[in-house]
Amino acid sequence: APSVTVELTKEQLDFAIDNALKVIRKRSSYGYLRGLFFLNLLPNQQVYEMTNECVGFNKIVDINTIYRTRGAAFKSAYAWNDSFSFAALQQLYTLGTFDILTYHLTSAYMEELETLFAERIMFQWTERTRQLKLHTYLATKERVLIDCVIERTEQDLLTDRETAHFIQRWAIMEAKMMLSAVRGKFQTLPGPNGSTTLNSQELITQAETERTQLEEELSDMV
Repeated sequence: APSVTVELTKEQLDFAIDNALKVIRKRSSYGYLRGLFFLNLLPNQQVYEMTNECVGFNKIVDINTIYRTRGAAFKSAYAWNDSFSFAALQQLYTLGTFDILTYHLTSAYMEELETLFAERIMFQWTERTRQLKLHTYLATKERVLIDCVIERTEQDLLTDRETAHFIQRWAIMEAKMMLSAVRGKFQTLPGPNGSTTLNSQELITQAETERTQLEEELSDMV
């Protein structure tokens, strides 16, 4: 004593890693996965709290579609959205080979059936409040399939070979920026063998170069 600390603390290193995780989730599709969940709907209930951690509802960040699973129209005999359905329903239009026109007509026909028989449920999803509001009333209990986007956990991102290296590089870049700000407060520090010059400007140059490279990789979806 007296001493001057010019290194990063554990909290600052954790902050750099957290920033790297936020960048992955904000600017890359690798931060998310597609999820499929069953939800039991109750009669005359429109609002549902999607917070069940045991099922995994708490990881949902966006909901794409809600499908009704009970049989209706051609769904009782054929599965929707696969080549077998189109091959079976092809006979409605032609007895020849399978072609693009048949595929288009069949798709339009099935979409019209979904509209007529209310196969898809209109809804409103608010992530902030974790509330799912259905724009319809059901008279009986029914089980639906939720097609959604879920957020990958920190452990998953840190162990995935596709994301771990990027997170490490981004965290190091963030750490260099913070360290340059700390060391930039002092030009030199006294020592037993004379003064020591700090490398603040060198750290800034390295961090800016690395940030540019990492942002280019994100833009190019590397």
